[in-house]
This record gives sequence, structure tokens and C-alpha cells, in this order.
Amino acid sequence: MGSLPPVKPTCVLVTPIYRNTLEPLESFSLDYSLSILKPWPHVFITPQSLETQFYHFAYPEAKIIRFPDHYFASIKGYNQLMLSQEFYSHFCNFEFLLLLQTDAIILRDDLAHWCQQPYDWIGAPWPNGQTYMIHTDLYRTTPK
Repeated sequence: MGSLPPVKPTCVLVTPIYRNTLEPLESFSLDYSLSILKPWPHVFITPQSLETQFYHFAYPEAKIIRFPDHYFASIKGYNQLMLSQEFYSHFCNFEFLLLLQTDAIILRDDLAHWCQQPYDWIGAPWPNGQTYMIHTDLYRTTPK
């Protein structure tokens, strides 16, 4: 009898950082949120040139994935990263991704519940009611 295939992790927490350390309120928010979401894997995304010693020491269980600096130089660059295949290709082993910003706080772990809902995306409305077509077939890792 063969062994079962490994279970695909459901969700990854991704925190964008662009400074060498966090401000006190950001540290509080992130520490509190990560204590609530402890069972879930956590990744920091950073500019290529960022010094990350603080994050390695404060969050040793988190992984760090680096991207070109230009993605973190402006809001426009960050938005391009969030819509890029380059970004999502790092997380293809997960079904869902929670973008855990340092200016927000998680009050309870309802992540498994939300991962079971029939939604592709949950978040703030698009500005000015704009609609963007995202070609999800570009990110598909298995055939339909």
C-alpha cells in the first residue's frame, strides 16, 4: 500500500516590508497578528537590497523572498508586483494567500473558514469602481 501524497498547504501569510526595522506600532500589530495566526506559514517579501537582520532575529520562523527594488520604490511599483506572475509564482504551492500588512491587526483566526468560502478574492473595493481582468490561466500549475 503506497503512502498518501503530501497535503498541499492551504494558505500562506505574506507581509511586505521595505524598511530595515519596524516602527513600534507595526511590530505590535505584526506580533499580535502572528500570535493569532501561529499555525500558518509566514513569508516576508522585501526589496532585493534591504538589510533583513532585524527580521531574521525577530521572526526566525518566517522565510524571506526578495524582489527587485523598483517594486518597493512607489505605490505604482508595488501594485505592479501584486499583479505580476513573478510574485505569485513563489506561492504556487498554496491555494490561498493572506496579505498581512503591518498597519492592520488580526483579531481571531478565521482563516480556515474564509479559505472554504466560494471567493477568489476578499479585500477593499477597487478605486473608482475600476475593473481589472486578471488572466488566472497564467498562474495555473495544473491542467484544467
